[in-house]
Amino acid sequence: MHLPLDMRATLLAASLDVMAEEIEAVRRGRPVSPTLEGVLAEAQASARILAEELHPAQAVAVGEPRRPAIVPATQAPVREVSGNVVQLRPRRT
Repeated sequence: MHLPLDMRATLLAASLDVMAEEIEAVRRGRPVSPTLEGVLAEAQASARILAEELHPAQAVAVGEPRRPAIVPATQAPVREVSGNVVQLRPRRT
């Protein structure tokens, strides 16, 4: 199913809300709902699609090994790195 990114993000957030409610219900003693597996599968699919659309060079599908990011030839990494974020600047010619 092809959805715009904002709708995909909304679907992912709604799926996470449903999962949180189900986890809380299980903690209170209710058996696990069979719906939870379907919601989890939808959330994983939405997360994978969002990752590929927003960061195609760094997208990691569930269960796949990480691939190195590909830096375009017109950009060079900046030396300042904050956490896992590398800022890019135009390459000097």
